[in-house]
Amino acid sequence: MEELGIKVKPESMFFDTVYEYPDITVHITFYNTYIIGGEITQKEHHDIRWISADEVDLFTFCPADKGIIDKIVEKENKRREVLKNLTVECAKENDLDDILCLYTQLSPINDGSGDVHGVFGNILKNEGQYIILAKVNGKAVSSCALNIIQNLTHGARPYAVVENVVTEKEYRGFGLASACLDRARDIAKEHNCYKIMLMTGSKKESTLRFYEQAGYDRYSKTAMNQRL
Repeated sequence: MEELGIKVKPESMFFDTVYEYPDITVHITFYNTYIIGGEITQKEHHDIRWISADEVDLFTFCPADKGIIDKIVEKENKRREVLKNLTVECAKENDLDDILCLYTQLSPINDGSGDVHGVFGNILKNEGQYIILAKVNGKAVSSCALNIIQNLTHGARPYAVVENVVTEKEYRGFGLASACLDRARDIAKEHNCYKIMLMTGSKKESTLRFYEQAGYDRYSKTAMNQRL
């Protein structure tokens, strides 16, 4: 608010640095945040603007900011490398181990017990059930599950349900989950679904905004859950 005229909601920490100037030592912590009020206004600085990672070398930054600039450029370079080697496809028989590894990040309940091989085989054979995978160099690093539900309303058109959206931590922020959700939407359209639904247990604003950016409306339905 003091320097840019906006209110923000901080979430996860992105980078932390300590820099020693000749006369002072500064400790700066950078957070991933969302603007929740106001408009960006030039209040304290000589100039403000949005730039891409490719434009960093065109500008001069404070020495204490070099660490965060390098971190942003590093992440952008990795994102480009990941997308260059990305494929999005429906799961096949040899993908089970990668899927189970991903699912350990969803819930501590996913302990590998149960007849996972039998269930996975049924999913692969069942028309209307899909596990969609984003693979980098052949390894599944992001996924979502899609179920097509037959239905007697809306002209007997089916609807779709998305669950188990997960991405390996080191690959988050690169658009891989979005790629999986896009493929899920395309498959739902191919089945002539009239809607696609998604539920999340997360209350994080970043997660909710992510799903909104993927086309989901958090206000149009009230979802309730009963554990069995």
